[in-house]
Amino acid sequence: MTHIEANGITMHVQVLEPPGVAARTAVLVHGLGHDSMASWYLTLAHPLCAQGVRVVLYDLRGHGMSEAPRSGYRLADFIGDLEALLAHLDVDGPILLLGNSFGAMVCFGYTAVHPARVAGMVAIEGGPPTAGWIGGVLAAMRANEHELPGFASSEPVSVASITCPVLCVYGGASPVAAYAHTVRRWIPQAELAVVPDATHTVLIDQPDGVRALIASFLTTLEAPQCDA
Repeated sequence: MTHIEANGITMHVQVLEPPGVAARTAVLVHGLGHDSMASWYLTLAHPLCAQGVRVVLYDLRGHGMSEAPRSGYRLADFIGDLEALLAHLDVDGPILLLGNSFGAMVCFGYTAVHPARVAGMVAIEGGPPTAGWIGGVLAAMRANEHELPGFASSEPVSVASITCPVLCVYGGASPVAAYAHTVRRWIPQAELAVVPDATHTVLIDQPDGVRALIASFLTTLEAPQCDA
């Protein structure tokens, strides 16, 4: 267990080092509410590490064992946290980003702002930070009586700069899947994959299916020049 100071808060971070020299670095970003890095740790973190990937996991601000400041929960703050985390860990090469639910929005946002830093990304049950998707997150927060102070003032982020390969995974029985087609509108190169009968918790409920999709996607990427 490691705690670091980044972007003005204390963040809980875990880094899994593969045997030998890592071919690439992957950062895994979890969702909102009761979620934490544990959802990745128990599903995909170790299999990715076994494939020779250096895996970075962290608890979002206000989640898990990271600090919960009284304010600072706009989308830009979460993107800033990710940027500061990478700087603290001296990750200076193109990375892989994997985001689940709200974490996918953070990954899209980071990639849009820093397109040269991302070799490829995977979005599970999430979408880009357009006005519509931000509105959907707000609606879900209200429905689940969850609140992030200041998130409602989050500004949409243009994703026109995202040119890296993108895989979007949705559960066939999830309400989010109905909006999957909008991702292609904003990110034409996005590959869409649907896990039959899965719900919004597809990462937890069907990790083997999600793992297989991600493994196949990773084989299509050229090995980026990144830190070991």
